Amino acid sequence: LIVWCAGAGVVSTPAEALAHETALGRRVAERLAALLSGESSLAASGAVFIASSAGGIYSASPASPPYHEWSPTGCLAAYGREKLEQEALWEAFARATGVDLLIGRFSNLYGPGQRLSKRQGLVSAVGHAALTRQPVSLYVPLDTIRDYLFAVDAGRMTADAMARLEAERAAGAGHRVIVKIFASEVETTVASVLGAWRQSLRRPLRVALASSPAAALQPRVLSFRSRVWPDLRGRPTQLPLGVEAVRQYQLGRMMVDGIVAA
Repeated sequence: LIVWCAGAGVVSTPAEALAHETALGRRVAERLAALLSGESSLAASGAVFIASSAGGIYSASPASPPYHEWSPTGCLAAYGREKLEQEALWEAFARATGVDLLIGRFSNLYGPGQRLSKRQGLVSAVGHAALTRQPVSLYVPLDTIRDYLFAVDAGRMTADAMARLEAERAAGAGHRVIVKIFASEVETTVASVLGAWRQSLRRPLRVALASSPAAALQPRVLSFRSRVWPDLRGRPTQLPLGVEAVRQYQLGRMMVDGIVAA
């Protein structure tokens, strides 16, 4: 079992840097294929999970949201196009070797430990700004809709999906390449994220609306409904509980780093 979640790219990452991530994945896939050459029984018992991006891949889909696994893809940024290329190279690996493949297209992930230096993650960015008494800078409208998935829920869904893949293979399902969307399936506006933080902090936020070229890479609505193993969604963490977990984590990190939180 291999779970490949490598890559630090985000929507605003330059195409050249994203291409390096794709090249790394290709080298890994080629090396694995070489190791499995002539080992058909070993390959038949193996499985690979690849983390991808639902937001990047469906950002310019001609279909209407909510998007599902059979919605046509379309990408506003190089980030989504590279994710599709990475999916394709792992699909080629799976078909050449006989290894089962599960491609997980994740919605907007958030949770404790998110790296603010990556210039992504609205939930974490709002919290950090609020706790340090800085204005929250936004460059998308407050009615922008996203699907926020708590990282712990994403991990649980991934583990459950891989267990399902293994169980179905053991039951004789045969070789498969499966694409699944992992999402909370809850439509949440940017205004709702701000409201959850106000509730957690018990005070108003300072919000600054600004313009940015990156806004052109952000569609107004990205919502999802998975049609593949939909029961694995379970009961996702509600946003106020997830925000509170992020607040407690960030406060703890600030204490360790000697930063005074407000």
